[in-house]
Amino acid sequence: MALEDPYLKEAKFHIQFLLIHPFEDGNGRCARLLTSYHLCQENLPPIIITPDQKKEYCSYIENRDEIALANLFKESSKNEQKIMMEIYHTCKIDYSKLEKNIQKKKS
Repeated sequence: MALEDPYLKEAKFHIQFLLIHPFEDGNGRCARLLTSYHLCQENLPPIIITPDQKKEYCSYIENRDEIALANLFKESSKNEQKIMMEIYHTCKIDYSKLEKNIQKKKS
């Protein structure tokens, strides 16, 4: 049995959640947070829908276009992974040097 693409699975969930519209306010934010949480559980980066993507995002939801939304999620997730890796490499600490400095201060 083939596993469903996690982005398509989340797109389906996302659209269904928003159709239910369980809260008076914040349904979109809650849906995006849950989607990011579910992706992180699958060891995938979270999604961030940028202001430039908002109109496209809303259109996919309004048209119930699960495949297009899944592709947007995949693109967003991959972009977040790039950003996270850039931050990681920029902030990478040489722990061996840090440990030596700690030992010097203890002496």
